[in-house]
Amino acid sequence: MLTSGVRYMPRKLFAAILMIMLSVQLCAQIIVEIGNGTDSNSDTESSTPYGTYYKSFHQQYLIRASELVAMGAGSGPITSISFNVNELNTCSPMPDYTIRLMHTTNSELSTTFETGTYTEVFYQASFMPLAGWNTHPFSTSWNWNGTSNIIVDISTTLIPGNYTRNASVFYTNTTFQSCLRHQSDSSNASGSSTGSLSRFRANIRLNMQSVTITDPPGPATAVLPVDGATNVLTNTILRWLPGDGFTSGYRLSLGTNTPPTNILNNQDIGLTTQYQIPEYLETNEVYYWQVVPYNAEGSAQDCPIWSFHTDSSSSITVGDGSTISRIPFDFWYMNSLFECIYYPQELANSVGSITGVEFYNDFSSNLSSKPVRVWIGSTDLQDLSESWIPSSELSLVFDGVMDFPSGQNTISIPFSTPYQYLDGRNLVLMMQRPMDSGYYSSSDAFRCQGSTTHRARNIYSDNTAYDPASPPAGTAGSTFPKTTFKIILGGVGHITGVVRDPNNQVIPDVEVSLSGDESTVQTNSMGEFSFRNLIPDTYTLSFNKHGYHIQELVIELEEDETEDLDITLQPIMTVMVQGTLIASDTMQGVQNALVSLHGYEEYSAYSAADGSFSIPVSQQLCLFKSPQRQIGIIA
Repeated sequence: MLTSGVRYMPRKLFAAILMIMLSVQLCAQIIVEIGNGTDSNSDTESSTPYGTYYKSFHQQYLIRASELVAMGAGSGPITSISFNVNELNTCSPMPDYTIRLMHTTNSELSTTFETGTYTEVFYQASFMPLAGWNTHPFSTSWNWNGTSNIIVDISTTLIPGNYTRNASVFYTNTTFQSCLRHQSDSSNASGSSTGSLSRFRANIRLNMQSVTITDPPGPATAVLPVDGATNVLTNTILRWLPGDGFTSGYRLSLGTNTPPTNILNNQDIGLTTQYQIPEYLETNEVYYWQVVPYNAEGSAQDCPIWSFHTDSSSSITVGDGSTISRIPFDFWYMNSLFECIYYPQELANSVGSITGVEFYNDFSSNLSSKPVRVWIGSTDLQDLSESWIPSSELSLVFDGVMDFPSGQNTISIPFSTPYQYLDGRNLVLMMQRPMDSGYYSSSDAFRCQGSTTHRARNIYSDNTAYDPASPPAGTAGSTFPKTTFKIILGGVGHITGVVRDPNNQVIPDVEVSLSGDESTVQTNSMGEFSFRNLIPDTYTLSFNKHGYHIQELVIELEEDETEDLDITLQPIMTVMVQGTLIASDTMQGVQNALVSLHGYEEYSAYSAADGSFSIPVSQQLCLFKSPQRQIGIIA
C-alpha cells in the first residue's frame, strides 16, 4: 500500500488521501540449487561470476534440463539467480553487470560463445558483490520451457581504473564442459566470439517453479510442418510443443509408411522439441511422423500421426519453345559463347539451391561426349544490350561433356556445385562450346522463344577461341532458349512463432515488427505470426500490444533455418487507486468530485457520497488530478 495526502487552503479547500493497493498473485516457487561443490576459485582463477582480475569478462554457464528436473523444477517462471561468495578478496565494483538467459539444445559448451535469442534479466550499472549468497532479482521473469537446457550469460564492460582481484565463489566440477570465459584488459570482453572452457561451474540458486510428477505426459502438438502441410522443404526441421503434464524426453518416428518406421523408429532424442532431418528427403513424397513424450511415469497415450508432402515445385521452366535457334550451344560452328538473363518473376520469385538446368534440343545430328561449360550468377543489369557479364563475375558450375542425341530430347546439365540463389536478383547464365575439331549440321537447334528486350548475347567462330572472362562484343539479341531450372527451394530463412501470456493463453492482434526487412504483421486468432523467405541476416523482432510490455528479440537467421519462437508477453499489471476527498472546512466527504489519472491511459471516477473513490489503472506513470491540484504518482 502506498498512501499520499494533501490539504488545500483556498476558499473551497480539499484534502486528498490517496491509497494505491497493489495485488500480485505469484505461482508457487522453490529455490533450486544447482551444484553443491565446496571448492572455490582463487583470486586470479576465472570460474567466478564476479571478477576484476581483468578489466572486463564474458562468462557463460550451461545448466542441463536434467539437473533442474532432478531438483524438482518444472516449466515456468524463474525470478532470480544467486551465486555464493566465499571470499571477496579485493574484488571491486563491476561496470554494466548484465545477466542474460537463453534456451539451448546443446548439452555442453564449446570454445565459441553461444549466440541466439537471449533475454536480459538483470542489469546494474555498477555491481559489487558481498560475502555469502548474492541474489540478482530479475527485472522480468523468464519462463523455462521445462525441456531445454539453459545458458546463463554474464558480461561486464571495462573497469575505468585499475584491475584488482576476483571474488572467490563456490563451484562444482561438472562432468561436462559447463563454463566458458573470455577476459580482457583492453576491450569489452562481450565482443569476443571465443573463450576458454572449464568444467568448474559456479554453484547456482534459481528461484523457480516446482513440479510433482504423478502421471505420464499428454501428447505433443505439431508446430512445423503442420499436419497435412504441402510444399515442405526436403531438409525441413520437425518442431513440436509439449502437451499437458511434465515431459522428460521424446521418442520420434518418421517414414513413408504409417505408422512410420522406415526412417526413424521410436528413436529417443532426449529433451528437445525439434529434429533436424540429417539428409534431404525425396521431393514430391508424403512422409509421416509421430512424437511420443515420456517421463518417469510412462509414455503419452494416443499420440497422433502427422503427415506432410515435400515440395513438388523443384522444376521451374522459362519459355514455351515456340521457335528454334542454335543457342545456347552452336554446333554449326566450332566454338560458341552465349549468355542470357532470366528475371525473378519468370522464376516465380523463387530462391534456393539451383542444382542444374535443362534445355530442349531438336537435332538432326547424333552428338556424343561434346565438351560444354556453364557459368551462373546474379546481376542488377536488366539486359545485355551494352556488353557481356564476364565469367570472372560468375560461378563455374559445369565443365564436362554432354550427349546431344538426334531428335527432340531434354538435355539435362547437372551442376557440379549447386548455386545458392538467395538474393532474388536477375539470374544470368553463360554457356560455352569450347573450340572443337569440327562442326555439324545447321539444323542442330534448340527450342527457343523471343522476348521484348536484348536479354541475350552470343558469338561464334571456326577460327577464334573465345575467352569467356573477356569476350569480344558479339551480338545482342532477344531470343533465348527454353530453360528449366532444377531448384531445391530454400537457402533462405523463416521466422514463425506464437505469442502467449504468462498463463499460456494465445494473444491475437499483437503487432510484430521485423527490422532489416521493415515488415510488420499481426498475430492471428491463434496468436501465430510468420515472416517467410528471409535472406540470412541478423534481425530484430519487436512485439507490441496495448496492455502488455514491449518485448524485443535479436534473431541471427541462417540458411534453410526456421526460427520458431514461443513468445511470452508480460501484461502491464493493474493496481487499484483508492482514496477519499475531504472538505477542509467541514471535514466531511465531498460527493461527485471528478478524479482523473492521465498517463498510459486516461482514467476517471466521481467520488461517492462519503468522498471515497476507487479507480483500477495500469501500472504505469500516471498524473493524479483533484478538483484544484494535480500530483504525479507512479502506480
